[in-house]
Amino acid sequence: MYVPEIKASTIIQAMSGSEHMIQFLTHETPKCGL
Repeated sequence: MYVPEIKASTIIQAMSGSEHMIQFLTHETPKCGL
């Protein structure tokens, strides 16, 4: 499966961004149990 380099880096950035956001949300709202 061919994945353009730009798309791959964009996906990686999005994934790491989501991880950071999830960590932030779980830290800010521990009662939600996200």
